[in-house]
Amino acid sequence: MIYTFYSYKGGVGRSMTLANVGELFYQAGLNVLLVDWDLEAPGLERFFDIDIEKTIANPGVMDMLLDYKLQITQDWASETEQFPFKKPSDLVIDLHPDSSKGRLQLLAAGQRDKANFTRYANAVLTFDWKDFYDNWEGEAYFEWLREQFLE
Repeated sequence: MIYTFYSYKGGVGRSMTLANVGELFYQAGLNVLLVDWDLEAPGLERFFDIDIEKTIANPGVMDMLLDYKLQITQDWASETEQFPFKKPSDLVIDLHPDSSKGRLQLLAAGQRDKANFTRYANAVLTFDWKDFYDNWEGEAYFEWLREQFLE
């Protein structure tokens, strides 16, 4: 099951709501993946007791999108080969790694530590979503990504 919290207006509590609902589902014993899609103002990691600097140094959503565009230009396609893209399962951070209840994992917005902040900001500002769908098989990518999330 996938839930999303959306609003055009910033500052209404989407991230806090997502963090709290995710934590409640986790406390109920479910496996939960929180994805920070707020690419322009990310910060979902701030709601948890984790190493923020380490977390924002990790690749995330934006890095997955850029990697996809890079990989799709490579000569990899065959009938039997899996998509060679970065998978969410390779990038998630366990928010409660020693738990036996379930899993609560975070996929951050992307690498935005000091060394990568300019690259991240430029990627977000220049990413053309229409082009992504029209010329980069964006719909197929997001269907693949949705399947990855459900796994």
